[in-house]
Amino acid sequence: MSLDLLPTSADAQASVAPPPRKRRRRRRLPRPLRRAVVATVIAGCLCLGGVVAATTATPVANPAEGAPRVSLVDRGDNVAITWLGDTLLGDAGQPTLDQQGMTFPAARVRPPKDSDLVIANAEGPLTDHREVIDPLQRYVYRAQPRTAAALADIGIDVFSLSNNHVYDFGSPGLADTQSNLRAAGLLTFGAGADKEAARLPLLIETTSGTIGVVGFADDSGINIARTGRPGIHQLNATTIADSIQLARRAGADRVVAHVQWGENYAPVDARQRTFAHAFAAAGYDLVIGLHPHVVQPVEIVDGMPVVYSLGNYVFTTRGRFTDNAPGFGLVLTTEFASLDRVTLRMRCIQTDNAVVAYQPRPCDSAQAPALLGALNPKVVLRGDVGELDVRLPARQS
Repeated sequence: MSLDLLPTSADAQASVAPPPRKRRRRRRLPRPLRRAVVATVIAGCLCLGGVVAATTATPVANPAEGAPRVSLVDRGDNVAITWLGDTLLGDAGQPTLDQQGMTFPAARVRPPKDSDLVIANAEGPLTDHREVIDPLQRYVYRAQPRTAAALADIGIDVFSLSNNHVYDFGSPGLADTQSNLRAAGLLTFGAGADKEAARLPLLIETTSGTIGVVGFADDSGINIARTGRPGIHQLNATTIADSIQLARRAGADRVVAHVQWGENYAPVDARQRTFAHAFAAAGYDLVIGLHPHVVQPVEIVDGMPVVYSLGNYVFTTRGRFTDNAPGFGLVLTTEFASLDRVTLRMRCIQTDNAVVAYQPRPCDSAQAPALLGALNPKVVLRGDVGELDVRLPARQS
């Protein structure tokens, strides 16, 4: 099997509009503290001598009311966030899960113990609903509601729902997914009951400031949230510009784009790179990409790190890997140093289920340096970890 990383497209370029899209389908505290959600609304009155003095000031609406929030203010100036690729416990791997247990796939690739927060992509709904939203869709995914507890057990704290499969069973499936994950103590972002809910950022509060994470999906049609209609947050030029402004108004000092884009089992394409330039121009600080199911390179675009694709994490489908599109993924940890620098630490995992039998494992001593060294010429290999350190531009006011 070739270990060559999928190359970037030779004709990739930045342009005003993206090319047409092809038709395609640190020591951790106890989990309850890591998942603390800050969502307090304060109302009161001033009582003097039995007389209630009513305020005449008009409250200012919170632009991100209802946005999921995580407090990491007790972690010091350096915050480590781990990002995992496409995640699903079900489909072809269900017999193995039934026999070995729901956490079996992650036994050898659990998130690093020094992670302060772990974020993954829920590549499919957690629902018992059986009515498919699009009967003509070739690949339809679903996981049992009980997998939510297993995902929490693995060490995941937050899920992005902004992808092309979370709406496979329509609004009932999406609502079930949010409800089931919430019941397991997990937060979600990137999709919601309507357009306003879907665009809300995840807000991560740290000692040095707040990190906002916005979920996007390069999709169209029935999956997209609209006014009064559930769905996912669509990626386009307008949402890129509007979403960073919303995140900043909500208090974000740094903004990360968590993006589903690109083509399955394919190299980085011109559309991805056009969007990457658009994110940089809008002022985003980091882009984390998913969807192709394979690892794609890491680039610095106008000072902004872009991880084009993490590939899969624990994704129990058969897959369609080849020598030209090998089955590897990245477990990425970003350590923000006082929000002025970010260090990307990347670990290679084997994800081809024809090889690993639904239990991904760390890459061996030959595979890891070959893949990690191909991500970017500036990646420094430290054992089985690839490291890239980036000074971020001055914060936006």
